[in-house]
Amino acid sequence: MDHVRKTTAKTRGVGRRDFLASAGALGLTIITSKVARAASANELVVASWGGPYQEALRKAHFEPFSRKTGIKVIETTFEDPLSRIKAMSEARNVEWDVVNVGDRHVIIGAREGLLEPIDYKVVATADIIPAAVHPYGVGSDVYANTIAYHTRRYSAQNHPRTWAEFWDAKRFPGPRSLRKVPFANLEFALLADGVPADRLYPLDVERAFRSLDRIKPHVSAWWTSGAQFTQLLANGEVDLAAIWDGEVVGAIAKGAPIGVERNQGLLSGDWWAVPKGAPHRENAMKFLAFAGQPEPQADQTKYVSYAPTNRKAFDFIDPKVAKSLTTHPDYMKGLIKADNEWWGKYNTELTERFNAWLIR
Repeated sequence: MDHVRKTTAKTRGVGRRDFLASAGALGLTIITSKVARAASANELVVASWGGPYQEALRKAHFEPFSRKTGIKVIETTFEDPLSRIKAMSEARNVEWDVVNVGDRHVIIGAREGLLEPIDYKVVATADIIPAAVHPYGVGSDVYANTIAYHTRRYSAQNHPRTWAEFWDAKRFPGPRSLRKVPFANLEFALLADGVPADRLYPLDVERAFRSLDRIKPHVSAWWTSGAQFTQLLANGEVDLAAIWDGEVVGAIAKGAPIGVERNQGLLSGDWWAVPKGAPHRENAMKFLAFAGQPEPQADQTKYVSYAPTNRKAFDFIDPKVAKSLTTHPDYMKGLIKADNEWWGKYNTELTERFNAWLIR
């Protein structure tokens, strides 16, 4: 996923400098440069997004996996995972064994031959939601692109419940915020224009941009990070926003005046993948098998408010916490699965068009 967004109720506000200092004090193996390599067969290099999200992965997955298997996890971070994997592949010097990426990274990486196929003889998927299983990746957690509202302006009884209502600035007035990318916005625009959820794909791009033209005058901010849209809503700078639901859960728990409407939310997620030519592929598959189990996934929700992909994880999650997570049974029926195969083909050209449209 595109992640500068990862924050939680327990880790919100933790800066990267504080994060690294605390990690060093604990004697954890954190590699902050772009070069990391496992020195022995009993090690594993895992690359992820850094910050509080990586801290959650460490507590829920890396450390328990090492204790259970004796395999040492060496951590590293990145800015653009696919470009880094591609560079390593071209140099025939692959340094990573496991990487945490977004939905479309898996599709693009598989198409460009940058990822290893998942060994599903080792990695069990019987309890993993089908949307989180791909030949070249396994979903690690799930979130939804949803509607959020400022609770001093709108209430649980009176707020937009569909994208058509979000688009209706007469019935639901006030400044809005949308993310500064085409993904999800095109789907929202088509849903607002009356396209049924089960007929969204392939996206009618021309119709979507015509619909976006109607909402554009009411968008006062185009956000680029979860921290930004949370602040916009909490401060009352906007009344409505399209947001990542998991991002605001921690803020809501701390009293932020924000409400979330998950109906017609677009389901997305983070994935575990293995770079092509990973030096410790066998260890990588063992890690994916461990990370897909219900207990580690349940443990992760203690540190980051994104939902598990293993359905049995809810057996180990406090009911109050479970109720706030995307894949809780009460919400799943109203969510829409993003077609990442489609976006894997058209993301680059639509990003260029969207950016040009923004400055018109």
